[in-house]
Order: sequence, then structure tokens, then C-alpha cells
Amino acid sequence: MKKFFISFLATLAGIWFSLLLAIFGIFIVAAAAIAHSADSSTVDIKDNSILRIDLSGSILDRQPKIDFMSIIKEEDKGITILSDITGSIEAASTDDRIKGIVINCSGSAAGLAQRSAIIESLHKFKQTAPDKWIYAYGDSYTQGDYYIASAADSLFINPIGSVDVRGLSATTLFFHKFLEKIGVDVQVVKVGTYKSAVEPFILDNMSEPSREQQQLYLDNIWETINSTIAESRGVDVAKVNEWADNFIFTKDPKEYIDARIVDALVYRHEFDQKLADLTGHDKIKDIDYVSVADYAKTADISTVGNGKGAEIAILYACGDITDESGDGIVAADMVPEILDLAENDDID
Repeated sequence: MKKFFISFLATLAGIWFSLLLAIFGIFIVAAAAIAHSADSSTVDIKDNSILRIDLSGSILDRQPKIDFMSIIKEEDKGITILSDITGSIEAASTDDRIKGIVINCSGSAAGLAQRSAIIESLHKFKQTAPDKWIYAYGDSYTQGDYYIASAADSLFINPIGSVDVRGLSATTLFFHKFLEKIGVDVQVVKVGTYKSAVEPFILDNMSEPSREQQQLYLDNIWETINSTIAESRGVDVAKVNEWADNFIFTKDPKEYIDARIVDALVYRHEFDQKLADLTGHDKIKDIDYVSVADYAKTADISTVGNGKGAEIAILYACGDITDESGDGIVAADMVPEILDLAENDDID
């Protein structure tokens, strides 16, 4: 009987301890969520502020789903929402408190369409607010960041930095010989000349139709990047091709100025002092920066236009397409949303 009571009390203590741990875990998650939401408080924008666009981390089309573990680990800190950037740039063009825009280039992860959207917003900013300025700085510029930064009025780089403009490429990994060695026979039924998805399993190198289609889309993408950079930097398209062919990231940064790749070689503190002078401050520490995430909380960037036009719903479709489950485009969830929008008389 004594052993029974000891065992019973031990079990009871284990249950209570588990409940205590669960409550403590819930408390931590709730505290993290509250702290995360507290970051969404209104930010005070002072006169002569600078809108700072940090090109680092991932730029996403929409806010990802709330993941409490990511909040606790602060993994969501490296994510910037595209609409926050473009909306903030547009709002800043008519905001008298914003003196100008600075683009900090630190290596961002984004697609061509996202980068092009940011460039378009920067061009509109310059048209709407010709008296304001846009400056870009980077210790080194990746090709993607340089594509965006080229829209700035002036580009600055660390005297020992580099600009990486190298063009585009695509590669395909072939498994045919490997599969033969391990005795795997792949049987494929293929219809269509340009159906190249199965080629890695049945060929040892790229077919001409596959090479043709890849070269075509790469040329089209590079033409967009090339022409945009050339127009922004005031050089010929052939000149940008020359930069890529000659691997300018290996060149002495002093050559960048004569080639119109950048406008000046300055260290970070020298660049910051220039910003201080532009905003009427004696000291760098007195500069009032506002991030796009913070500025998006103060400006109504979600509303575009005067409200007198058509009501257009935006339904985001991001990720892999699946039928029933997943984090991407789930048909079971999205199809009802599309049908609801179709039946919504308030949506044009």
C-alpha cells in the first residue's frame, strides 16, 4: 500500500509539473506575441527625417503566417514586405517630414518582379518630389541590389568595396549516368519538343530545344535589367554588357567613377556625415531615420487612389500548388476564396 501511495503521488506530481511547464510555455508565447504586437505601435516621425530602405534579408510579397517560434527566435526580423517598401516610398513623396531616401545595400533576397516594383516606386518618387533626394550606399553591391540602387540620384561605395554585375546564367544537373550505375531504368513518355523537365533522367547534357528556351528567357530578363541600369546611370546598354563581360567586381573601385558605375568612394561615417549635413544636423547620431516597416504604421499605404474608382481585391497566390494541404497555394482553401470574391457585389 505504501508503494502504491508513493507511486500515485509521484504520478500526480509529474502531472502537475507537466501542467506547470505547459502554462509557462503558453506564458512565454503570449509574452512574445504581445511584445511583437507592441512593435506595431505608432511611430513619431520628426521633421527632416530620412526614409531608410534596408536591402537585406528576404523581401516577400505578403506578411507570412504567424509562427510563434519564429517570433520567439526573432527570425521574422529579417523579413521586409514589398508593399511596405513601395507604399512608404509613395507616401514619403508627399510627406513634408521626409527629407529624402537612403538605400542601404547589404545583400537582399528578392525576385526580379519585386525589385522592378521598388524601382518603379523610386522613379515615381523622383517625379512627384523633384526637390527630394535618393542616395544609395553599400560596402559591396550584389547585382540585385545594384539594380535597385541604380535608380538613386547618387551611388556611394566603400573605397575597398565592389560592384557585382555579371549577367545571368542557368544550369541543369543530369542524373542519367548515375542512375545507370546504380541500376535504375527510367522510362519516360514525353509529348512536346520543349518538355525538358525529364531530360536530367534520360540525357547526359542539355538538348538544343531546352538550351533555346533557357537562353530566350535569360536574354529577356537580362534585357530588362541591363536597359534599366543603363538608363538610370546614363550609359549605353553596351556599356553595361561590358561591365558584365569584364567582371567589374574584380576591378579597382577607383575605376568605378570614370565608368559611371558609382558616383563616389566614401567610408560609411563619411556618408553618414553627408546625410547629417543634408538634414541640418551637426552630429551623425542626431539623424532621424525611419524604416519602411515603421513608416508603414504611420501612413495609410494600403489605400491607393481617391476611393472613387473600382474596388479591386488582391488575392495572393504564393508557393507550391497542392490540393488539400501545405503552406503554398492550397486549392481546397483558395478555390472557395475565389468563388466568394466572385459573388461579392462590393468587388468590381
